[in-house]
Amino acid sequence: MSSNNSIRLCVSLFPEYESLLYELSATPSRDRASRLRFLANNGLHSKSPITFSNSPVSGSCGIDPLRIIVLLTRKEYPELFDELFSLPLRDRTSRFRLLAQHGLYTLLKTSVGNDNQRCTLPNERNQDSSPHLQDSSRKKKVKSMLDNLNGALL
Repeated sequence: MSSNNSIRLCVSLFPEYESLLYELSATPSRDRASRLRFLANNGLHSKSPITFSNSPVSGSCGIDPLRIIVLLTRKEYPELFDELFSLPLRDRTSRFRLLAQHGLYTLLKTSVGNDNQRCTLPNERNQDSSPHLQDSSRKKKVKSMLDNLNGALL
């Protein structure tokens, strides 16, 4: 579903997106769409380039695949909305996933090793709603997963 003011995406995350699966599996289900929107927007605004190759990544993270419905409005994320709206319908979800993966990688690159920095959602309800974000070992594990993607995301 898309109109001039909103885009609805059904984002499926499979083991190829191991780092996103790991991050989102620890996020309460009510906050997963918000977290994905935040990560994709972060990836869009990242200064480092995104390159993607179709080389398969063997993921065996032991986490079940996730399917998340994301509603993206022009008012909330205007640049991200315009980026996706300009694409053909069949390419929007892939681009959104790629931006979210890159956003997570960028976020972790800047926050790993800094235990005092806390990554937050734009409209986070309270400090305890995402306790997994305070765990530096989780950040390090997700960063190591991202570093081992073997060329899928450079």
